[in-house]
Amino acid sequence: MKTPQFTLTSVTPTLKASLLLTFADGEKFEVDLVEVITKLHALGPLKDQGLFMKARLGEFDDTVVWDEDGELELAADNLRAMGIEQAGGISHEFIVRWMYENDLNLDGAAIALGMSRRMVAYYRSGAKAVPRTVALACLGWRALRQGQVDERFALAA
Repeated sequence: MKTPQFTLTSVTPTLKASLLLTFADGEKFEVDLVEVITKLHALGPLKDQGLFMKARLGEFDDTVVWDEDGELELAADNLRAMGIEQAGGISHEFIVRWMYENDLNLDGAAIALGMSRRMVAYYRSGAKAVPRTVALACLGWRALRQGQVDERFALAA
């Protein structure tokens, strides 16, 4: 089953090495790929503007591809996360990383954040946007665990 938040409906490359992306849920992002192309050796060929401008939807609308053999592709979920973060938001990957770094499953994350398991699952999957308050709660929880918070706050936790 395709998830609309990770299904692309259009991709348009720009001369400044960004992609204009539209997702099936109606969200649109311009994703700047300059840093990714520079840092990731595997994407080095995309420094060639002629090749970069060949960006198109992958076979199942869940990737952007540049070549015929699929060696140059980026997944829609990663592109959406980059778009959200570049626009100043918090992507589902923040929750995924936080859970991984703190060895938390859905139940543990729900208890740590004081919310339902279902809401954590929505945020982790990208089905719902991650509110800034939830991201701050994640950071606060980690600070409590690392002893970086005043004891008065730790007692309330």
